[in-house]
Amino acid sequence: MLHRILFLFALIGFVSCQNGSGDMLPNGYKYTMHTNNEGAHPVPGQVVTLDFELVSDKGEVLDDSRLVEGNTPSIKIPELMTGPMRRNPLLSLVQKMAVGDSATVIVPVDSLPQPPDNFKENKFINYIVKLRTIEGEEAYQERIQKEQLEMRAAAKFKEEAKKDEMKEYFDKYMAGDYKGSTKTLDNGLKIAIIENTDGPKAQNGDFVAVQYFGFLKDGSSFDNSYRAGRPFTFKIGQGMAIQGWDLGIPEVPKGAQAILDIPYELAYGEKGNPPVIPAKSDLIFYINVEKINNN
Repeated sequence: MLHRILFLFALIGFVSCQNGSGDMLPNGYKYTMHTNNEGAHPVPGQVVTLDFELVSDKGEVLDDSRLVEGNTPSIKIPELMTGPMRRNPLLSLVQKMAVGDSATVIVPVDSLPQPPDNFKENKFINYIVKLRTIEGEEAYQERIQKEQLEMRAAAKFKEEAKKDEMKEYFDKYMAGDYKGSTKTLDNGLKIAIIENTDGPKAQNGDFVAVQYFGFLKDGSSFDNSYRAGRPFTFKIGQGMAIQGWDLGIPEVPKGAQAILDIPYELAYGEKGNPPVIPAKSDLIFYINVEKINNN
């Protein structure tokens, strides 16, 4: 299974780049090597794994693969390099890299056929890449399958271990135990701090990583992040989560534990999200804000 980096290829229109400074890839994109180690470069048929960061021409971080734990992006070097593949800036870049190398390639936004809205205010995007591994496809698949089995087993164990603890937080909230630390916003959203910290709070546009357990008002749990084995990562204010999260997470400091009591209007609305969430369901979330951006 190849991961998140593939969606980046689908976005790129593959035109020559004349922006920025540094060396030039064969297909005309400007790039800069930050680290240049000795070692083999990937060849057709091999799979590379990497970290990437997308940074706007204004310095804003638009995406960062390191925020999604347990989901390392990967690329298979094609056996046959067709015209579009030869013009692909990321594919061309990684073939110049050894394990441990880092580099930036500059991609003009007008080369993207359907750029996301937050790209459109920029002239170009910096694709910052660090190469982690180079493997044969069979070895890569075996390693990934083993890691996924281990991760699922660990996640199942952690989910089971957390169920009673999370249900206790829910019961205490419903009994009014956290009333003294509960804040109610004008839109009806309630934030009850279970354990506070003096950490920073997320702002609009920040990436956050959040562990959570979701409950209906009857106490039944419909979803949690422990099942996936990693926190849920999203960008505040971009519609990547329900509105109650966009509004509630910025009220909770990094490292704090809290309850979000979200009216259905700020969750899944009148229709709900059948069959898991019935119509007009208010939702109760235990949350722990583990990271804000990369910190």
